[in-house]
Amino acid sequence: MALLARALRHHKAIALLVSEGYITEAAIVGLTQFELCLDMLYIAEDRVRATDWMRHASERSAPWSVKQKINAVYATDPQLREANHGAFCDLSKIKHANPLAGPRGFTMRVSSEKLTISAEPDADNFSRGWSIIMIAFCCHKILEAMGAVKKCHSEFVQFDEGFDAELGSMIAECSNRVARAVTTLGLLEEGDVNRGTVPRSKPC
Repeated sequence: MALLARALRHHKAIALLVSEGYITEAAIVGLTQFELCLDMLYIAEDRVRATDWMRHASERSAPWSVKQKINAVYATDPQLREANHGAFCDLSKIKHANPLAGPRGFTMRVSSEKLTISAEPDADNFSRGWSIIMIAFCCHKILEAMGAVKKCHSEFVQFDEGFDAELGSMIAECSNRVARAVTTLGLLEEGDVNRGTVPRSKPC
């Protein structure tokens, strides 16, 4: 539950960063949230791993490698396995300022013969689209983790209706966050979200 609580805090931070236009910074927090959710999914498959996590004593490394966890959690689904490896790789490039992160990791934009570098919040169409992907991805991972936590603990404790209500609330909130990201960043008008209008990029 401690892992879930921290992941939920990160999720709120990601939503705040995206809403203010700090997409690269949201991706950096998103990597940590991704790893926390992966821990929960991995532990849920074998409760002994929870003991291993609690007894972990190394200050330099995590209890398990990301590759090990992804391969185990998505062992029966090669497509999901490769997608999660790809997501981890992309987010890691952004976090560690790898030049290959490109415009997702740096606020550098090239138009015609001009190179623009800015320390201000992102406000172009590329960032708008990337922010929606970030919010949707992080929402998916937190919901996946909440389901794993319930599965892991339900064999030992009885969850009250509050947890199911919280899970339902999170599903609704995730949907709303994606919708708010779309409207706040200017891809849709407020009423279009409720009408299911397909997002269209607006000129910068």
